[in-house]
Amino acid sequence: MIASMATAKPKTQRCDILVVGGGMVGAAVAPILASLGFHVAMVDREDPAVLTNAPFDARASAIAYASQRMLETTGLWPEMAPHAQPIKEIRVSEGGSPFFLHYHHADLGEAPLGWMLENRHTLQALYAAVARTPNLTLLPRNAVESVERTQGLARASLADGQTVEANLVIAADGARSQLRREAGIETKQWAYDQKPSSRRSITKDRTAVSRTNFFWHRGRSRSCRSRAIARRSFGRKRPLMRTAS
Repeated sequence: MIASMATAKPKTQRCDILVVGGGMVGAAVAPILASLGFHVAMVDREDPAVLTNAPFDARASAIAYASQRMLETTGLWPEMAPHAQPIKEIRVSEGGSPFFLHYHHADLGEAPLGWMLENRHTLQALYAAVARTPNLTLLPRNAVESVERTQGLARASLADGQTVEANLVIAADGARSQLRREAGIETKQWAYDQKPSSRRSITKDRTAVSRTNFFWHRGRSRSCRSRAIARRSFGRKRPLMRTAS
């Protein structure tokens, strides 16, 4: 876990790649790129100590098999693995139809279809990698206010008065990315009109029993129910399920 990473920095910094956003995407791509020899800076509004020391996080993500292989290849998975549980079955149905699709990992081999993991454990592992990776500078409790782009160079002005110059800027600042909008990169969005819920059994230590974990997404005309043979912790709040692919 990270206590603090804030250190005095010069007024203007130069790096190869600037990653804006220290969520699961930014905190994953930054150490990977730095391990390849690039000089990387990562800016995030939050304090890493707050992100990594949370006693409980009601959010969880389904890590697809291909994503897990990528995390394993890049050396990020070992610290996540003790907290992850395999998804062995998925059932998909539509509306009130009696028919459904059933996927079982045994049909493909011994590997699971994916893994369930609380977001806090993912962030703890990622920020541990950020802390130990050379060529990586973390600028926490900060924000990019503007980016001036010239040919071959981007100059980012930060909220604390610093300037970061980089050959490449990666906008990992969320679904409503300010940098994406400023760069004129358009996206298409639509609503599925689905409500996530979970069905599980809770033990005295607030641990969900794996055999009874169900994840159900219901829409007006279709519903998708997934049975994940997984074990994770729940608090009082309803968990929010997110798929990370």
